[in-house]
Amino acid sequence: MDTKENDRSPDWSKIDPGCLFFGGLGLGALIAGGAVFFATLAAAALLFGPFVFWLSWNVLDLGEAVGIGELGFWAIVLATVFLVLDWFGKTVIVGIVMLVDPGWFQAEATLTWPEPSFKHFVAVALLAGLASFPHARHRHNPG
Repeated sequence: MDTKENDRSPDWSKIDPGCLFFGGLGLGALIAGGAVFFATLAAAALLFGPFVFWLSWNVLDLGEAVGIGELGFWAIVLATVFLVLDWFGKTVIVGIVMLVDPGWFQAEATLTWPEPSFKHFVAVALLAGLASFPHARHRHNPG
């Protein structure tokens, strides 16, 4: 009953080892290339938000216009993360800030409305776009 016609296993003696090696190398290169591509996208996404915040706050002088001033690197990163996260994430950040520096909430700040100009409009529009990013996911129920 065990004949050669019913045997569906491949004949490994006819496979060229060079072809097998370079085929495996090509598949490895494809996987490595995909991993590098997605790592690059993740890095760009992590750097894009703080860049937009820095551009609107420090370069377009929105911070100076409202009376707060320029922000440093870690303040920009924290503010960007605060804008992008949902309610629970924002609550966690506020809790961390309260634990690290509780006097920060007692500080007095005098904020002013910025002068109406195109530069400030672009800065506010950039921040609004950054803040609405995670909420821009549309959910469509087909039924």
